Amino acid sequence: MLNSKNVCCETTSTRVFKAIVVFYDTSLDSKHNDLLGKDLLGKLQSLPLKLVWTTGRPTFRDLIRHANSKYPGRRILTSNGDIYFDQTLALLDSYDLNGKLLCLSRREMGNTGEMYFGCPSCSQDAWIFETPFPDSPFDIPVGLMGCDERLVWETQKAGLLVSNPCKTISICHRHSSDVYSPGRGDKAPGPWQRLTPSELWPRLRQNGDQSTFLPAFAATIHGGEIRYEADGLNLGYWTDCSDWVSWEFSIEVRADFTCEITYAAPPNSEGNSFELSVESTKVLNTVQSTGSWYNYVTVRLGPIPLLSRVKLLAVKPIEIHGGGLMNLRCIRLRPALSPSAHDLTKNASERDRTNRTESFGRESGLCADLNRPR
Repeated sequence: MLNSKNVCCETTSTRVFKAIVVFYDTSLDSKHNDLLGKDLLGKLQSLPLKLVWTTGRPTFRDLIRHANSKYPGRRILTSNGDIYFDQTLALLDSYDLNGKLLCLSRREMGNTGEMYFGCPSCSQDAWIFETPFPDSPFDIPVGLMGCDERLVWETQKAGLLVSNPCKTISICHRHSSDVYSPGRGDKAPGPWQRLTPSELWPRLRQNGDQSTFLPAFAATIHGGEIRYEADGLNLGYWTDCSDWVSWEFSIEVRADFTCEITYAAPPNSEGNSFELSVESTKVLNTVQSTGSWYNYVTVRLGPIPLLSRVKLLAVKPIEIHGGGLMNLRCIRLRPALSPSAHDLTKNASERDRTNRTESFGRESGLCADLNRPR
């Protein structure tokens, strides 16, 4: 479904889409016809698509309700009208969209044809979901500045999984006319939440010893206060209980795993608590003081059953006091019967060893093309 009159021809391929719907804003007829010619509506009506008449900007709720009503049990792609797609869209054929919203940042085309990202974390121009999809929190006009960031915030608040796999699924912006909707400088009301660009499929996999290493810089951040510190070495400024982090990863060996979490916390953060979850398994833990924000220790949690190939591990605060929940450096998952590579004592020499940042280059369970955030 497209929410603009500026329809790109590439989006009208019936080999990809079973139905194409254009939300046509009749309040702009005179302005658009003067600039684009009086045959605009006739051109749209000649294309293999369906028109939905609106007066003013449609909201995300309008788009979702239309999809739920007319296309139950279907995959829905909604985008701005000046967006086109390439063959990477086919990668979604086997992707599970249940309970998820994909928000895609666009690429721009340079003067020599090269593609590049503009502001991938703060702007998305296409949204993909599966019906039925909840519509109650999404009364947000499409196209206002900040509407995409507000949508992300509302989606996370509703308990849905939202991601921006624009590194895998490519969409391109091509605004080929001088027509822009009125109110272009207006901003959607907050709160807002930016969305980290990511891959569609996880790049974190098991090592040869069947362990899986989840470093801070590979985490997806959900929230407005928590952030990467020290060039991604740890996650810090974790002062808001609504902020959380997650890693998506794949495993080849199904088994029970223990979880080794490496963190630092000063004395006034002792007693904070958090929940580590993988699907339906949840493990609660209380933060113990490590002496300072820079003195890291490793604590073992679990066991956690991992029985399916692709997993999402989340860490969510339960209670925060003092200066913050903790500084989180990394998590490592090991088969429960496997001997740990670490002696999980809290003596000074072992803490010094942990402070060496897990030797990312030598020990990582990452593919070589997973980039650290800049």
